[in-house]
Amino acid sequence: MNGFARDPALKRGQTITGRWERNSYKIVRLLGKGGSGFVYLAESEYGDLRAMKVSSDLAGITHEHRMLLFINRSGVRNRTGVVPRIYELDDFQSGQAVYHYIITDYCEGVNIGRYRRTIPAGDVEGIGKQVAVFLACLHESGVIFGDLKPGNIIYDFGTQTVHIVDYGSVRIKGQSFNQYTPVYDRASWRSGSRKADEQYDIFSLGMLMTVLALGKTGVDHKNGLPSVICRISKKLRHLPLKKVILKALNQEYTDCREMVEELTEIIKITQKHGRGTGRSGGNRENSVFVSLAGAVSLISGILGIVYYYQ
Repeated sequence: MNGFARDPALKRGQTITGRWERNSYKIVRLLGKGGSGFVYLAESEYGDLRAMKVSSDLAGITHEHRMLLFINRSGVRNRTGVVPRIYELDDFQSGQAVYHYIITDYCEGVNIGRYRRTIPAGDVEGIGKQVAVFLACLHESGVIFGDLKPGNIIYDFGTQTVHIVDYGSVRIKGQSFNQYTPVYDRASWRSGSRKADEQYDIFSLGMLMTVLALGKTGVDHKNGLPSVICRISKKLRHLPLKKVILKALNQEYTDCREMVEELTEIIKITQKHGRGTGRSGGNRENSVFVSLAGAVSLISGILGIVYYYQ
């Protein structure tokens, strides 16, 4: 679970100047908020749009800054394309309170945590693969993500690209997580500990894909993980995707690379059958409708010719 940061209550048009770096940012709007801080869209002195995460928790935001620096410098950002660039850590004073902030790239797209509809199967496959590639690279660098959830993912439906935007939960392998969200935390489902290992992230990714495909209403702690698995088995019609999700929830993958390979094959099959965007149900129904309409038109034409020559 997360602690709660004080609300800095920054207003549109307000300018924040760092006490140490002396760089100024004009607040455009609030992007989101959580237990660890408030994220604003801000404009730099040079007109660039940036994401500004503001928190009263110095230890928490310093940790996130340190993890993002490590991930940027380790090559994970360049290899995956899902990690924002980190620019600076600074603070400002408002009244008697001191607020700390980090500046990162602003990532365009939809915050999946606020998206109220289920995601088409093809998009779930694509999101799952991109996140799995990211996790694999992260694990190879010696760290585990931890708090993987829809609210930490920005998705561009047009380009079908993913961005991961919150790194406060990242821990070195072998450490314990103290920042987590129960639905995506295997310990809350009595499926393991909160020790930072590869399977922790694999379980979280499996639950993430479940929520994207079926909606959060189908994920309930009261009846335990078996009820969720039962719901997946009954409701998810995409059999290859179902197989991947169930293996992830049961932590049957040795590492995320195995998951990437399976999702890659699924996506190839989906694209081969002309369902690249994942809106397979709609495309198939449209194809059937067009085929039926064509057949009816052809039959009508034949009957018309027969009638004409009688």
